[in-house]
Amino acid sequence: MKKWLVIAVLLFNVKLFAHQIIVDGDPADWVGANIGLNDTAYIDAGEAIWLDTQGDDIGDGGDAQGAPDNPAGYTYPTDSTFTGGEADIIQGRLTANAPYLYFLVQLDTFASNYYPMVVIMMDVDGVRGSGNVWVPQNADCQVDSQIAWDYAIVIGDNGIKVFNSAWQDIADSVEAQVVYNPNNGYIEGSLNAVKLDSTFLDTVVTYVMVAGLNEFGNFKEVDDTATQWHGGGGLGENGQTDSIFWIEPDIYDLAFVKSSDQVNDLNSYIANDSTLQPAVIRPTSSVSIPMYWITTGIKEYGNRKANHETPVLFATKGIVNLGFKANVITLYSKNGAKIAEYSNTDRFDVSSFKYSVMFAVISTSQGKKVYKVIKGR
Repeated sequence: MKKWLVIAVLLFNVKLFAHQIIVDGDPADWVGANIGLNDTAYIDAGEAIWLDTQGDDIGDGGDAQGAPDNPAGYTYPTDSTFTGGEADIIQGRLTANAPYLYFLVQLDTFASNYYPMVVIMMDVDGVRGSGNVWVPQNADCQVDSQIAWDYAIVIGDNGIKVFNSAWQDIADSVEAQVVYNPNNGYIEGSLNAVKLDSTFLDTVVTYVMVAGLNEFGNFKEVDDTATQWHGGGGLGENGQTDSIFWIEPDIYDLAFVKSSDQVNDLNSYIANDSTLQPAVIRPTSSVSIPMYWITTGIKEYGNRKANHETPVLFATKGIVNLGFKANVITLYSKNGAKIAEYSNTDRFDVSSFKYSVMFAVISTSQGKKVYKVIKGR
């Protein structure tokens, strides 16, 4: 069974419909709010949004217990043209306006369109073991068979490829396009999702996203020690891939998982005299998105609306009554500024705050959840 990452649905608009994106590398037409909470997935204004922790692009994070690797996190090549943020995911966004799927990836920084390598894998049929488990372009890593991918978007080498699970590049047939913007680290693209799979926009799609460095259309090998053209923290030297030296994953960063947990995926490889086993990305490092939440809007999607709670809290006369006791309630403005914090309570008062729309991160024994707070009269 797939484990879903909890997605908060934030209703800034009366209707949560998606919108068309102009694929030009400019993020201005992505209008979903950035709520400033790292390692958080949510939906706003028809956009599925992931905000990643900056600076967690350290690959296996240090010593892989099952391999004689460099006992330190990944580092970047030493050549001055590398900025040291080409594989650091800052945020990822998806939206759809039939028949097109749009994506936006922000990396920390990159000086050349030929340096980043980002792969977005998509499990459309939801059938365990149906699909491909190898991360494309020689990343030397697998995904768990529970989230085997049916299609993969490969963003690298100043271009785009779209593979089906049989390794056929179908980018042209699905009208795939991409624009790189090294000025601010954005990569923006689209494809015809209906041509990809006729059910795509009306089903639940599970996504895995990884980032590394590009080398002639493949992931750049990570060596033991960083040199001019290869990063360090792995195995071998000068990009060698013979013997056991290929086994470390050439992936610096994952989306859809807490930065403190991603190293548990990327350091899971084994290399010894009897075993050579690549790292495996677990289902907990994926996110499952009902695409009809984006394309049609939760409120308007027929009988499905009863199946999906919309986490919006209305403050009647400034008071929010939860109906349950929260351990901690932290209140934020729309731009992510912390407003207030409450402890051990089942209600809170927002009447004195100037904002009409706020966010509440509510912690209980069951975990954390993000709500939108609308201040009524």
